[in-house]
Amino acid sequence: MYTQLTLDLQLKTSFNFDNYIAGDNALAVALLQLAGRGEGEQQLFIWGQSGTGKSHLLQSVCAIASVHQRVASYLPLTMLLPYGVDVLQGFEQADLICIDDVQCVIGHRDWQEALFHFNNKL
Repeated sequence: MYTQLTLDLQLKTSFNFDNYIAGDNALAVALLQLAGRGEGEQQLFIWGQSGTGKSHLLQSVCAIASVHQRVASYLPLTMLLPYGVDVLQGFEQADLICIDDVQCVIGHRDWQEALFHFNNKL
């Protein structure tokens, strides 16, 4: 028997595209906005130095998806890691999945494999 976990994965309402200042990454921001609306690329990977707004962008994508009646899931791996890989079950049903802090699974082979298989289900 499975027990459903209650996870506090709320989006920060202050993270949205209206208050994100795009610089050299304006193209990436535009692609993310399209993805939030269900248009454009099916998979995007963004990267950058710590503090450059990646989490802000991912949560903004989820917010815009919700406005367009799409089911969006924001998965910050730093928060999910302690729960084990089974926590990913069911999220593949979402219309949009934003996985944050991928770097935290370095050295966690079980998580690396789980993310590989999770991605292949999409």
